Amino acid sequence: MVASAFLCRRFGLNRTAALCSALFIATIPMGILEASSTYVDYILTFWIMSFACFTLQPEEPGRADAVSRLLPGLTLGLAILTKATAYLYALPFVMLYAILQFRKQRFVAIIPLAVCAALALLLNASFYARCYEMCGNPLGITETIVDREKNINGGHVNETFAPKAILSNLIRNTATHFHVTPSVTVNLAVEKAVVRLHEFFGMDVNDRRTTWSTTMFRAPGDANKRVLKDPGERRNYRSDEGISNPFHFLMIVLSMVIILGRKSLRERPGLVLYTLCCVVGFLLFSAYLKWQPFHSRLHTPLFVLSAPFVAVALFNVKDNRLGILGRALSMIVLTGMAVPILLFSCERPLLGEHSMLSKQRNERYFWFPHRKEPYTKAQQFLKDRKLSAVGLVGGDADWVYSMMVLLREDHPDVRFMDVNVTDHSKSKYDLKRFRDFFPDAIISLRRSNKSKIESEIVYKGRVFQLSSKEGHIGVFLPANEQEQKGVNP
Repeated sequence: MVASAFLCRRFGLNRTAALCSALFIATIPMGILEASSTYVDYILTFWIMSFACFTLQPEEPGRADAVSRLLPGLTLGLAILTKATAYLYALPFVMLYAILQFRKQRFVAIIPLAVCAALALLLNASFYARCYEMCGNPLGITETIVDREKNINGGHVNETFAPKAILSNLIRNTATHFHVTPSVTVNLAVEKAVVRLHEFFGMDVNDRRTTWSTTMFRAPGDANKRVLKDPGERRNYRSDEGISNPFHFLMIVLSMVIILGRKSLRERPGLVLYTLCCVVGFLLFSAYLKWQPFHSRLHTPLFVLSAPFVAVALFNVKDNRLGILGRALSMIVLTGMAVPILLFSCERPLLGEHSMLSKQRNERYFWFPHRKEPYTKAQQFLKDRKLSAVGLVGGDADWVYSMMVLLREDHPDVRFMDVNVTDHSKSKYDLKRFRDFFPDAIISLRRSNKSKIESEIVYKGRVFQLSSKEGHIGVFLPANEQEQKGVNP
């Protein structure tokens, strides 16, 4: 919000307009839900917006000191280190920064640009080195196979960059902010419109080349036809995995039309360039990444970065009663739509039966009580056992941390480690700290495969048999505890 206020000032707005831009950011539905989660899109956005501030700051003669030359590289490097989507959203601002530097300083601009690039690379060097060592790519794992028979690739990068593929992603990414709302009628109407648009252009709305993994834009059987009333069930339109930002998106589009349609705004220094950078970032995102249902969360930088030019458009309509009423009405609608999301979110509601305010810390790790039961059953089963090491078997989306917290209540010194991993990290098993790991028990947390918990797990030649099962969690103990006793150093 501070960075947005700086940009508002850069575009010639007053304090009231800066406060309105802050309100625009504070009421973004996805932003409200992300603020209390472990997602880092807001942190990423802060670093990108900070870099934009340094890009557009007015030239001050005699102030080209060391600090002013270090800050752009630091903010860019931290953005990249925070999340890989920084490459897409920050690239337009990096290009603008380079162009403006060359316009101001000609070939002398090579110095600040080199410093910026060197700092960004330095901050990410160790990350690049580890990724290259582990999987042969400095950017990490770029491709995974979900189903070889159906040729389903779990990678996030589009497998085709044809114009139709990019158009399809633009349509679906736009529709993402209108088809997960409290209104089932609106949701289905948007889905139907997107399907018909794809049919009109001869495209598949669920093309595996541009759609992530096995996800689908339109669920089979129109799963959106009913809104679940049970508070213990997920309500997607208040979830931090897929909520839409319809009113904010409409305000962004309308603001761009106003800015491009008014000569006085087009001539305002830096405004059109900044707006174009935001738009190009969204285009790059759609062109490069496969569509997935969780893109609303990944679009958070777009909405926050748009706040300054939305404020410019709002405060440059006619300053009469109608203009003042329009601004006030916009702020009231934004606030009104944000309140129920803030108070009654799916995962962390502040009011109601499942309010986070009335729960103990350990209870807050679970959205609803029924999700906690398998974890507490495993905790109780292992409570009276002597544990110094526990192996974990699970996927990349399983709630491992919750299990670790509960077990440490009874075994504060227990050591945890993933066992029998199959990804690129398995090459690290040869390191001494992993080679000397001998678990007293193994816990399987494969939530996506809860009906197929194996009867035994073999680790380093030792057989662990299934001794307790509840839901998707299985506890495995050594097959012959008498012979295995005392193995841990």
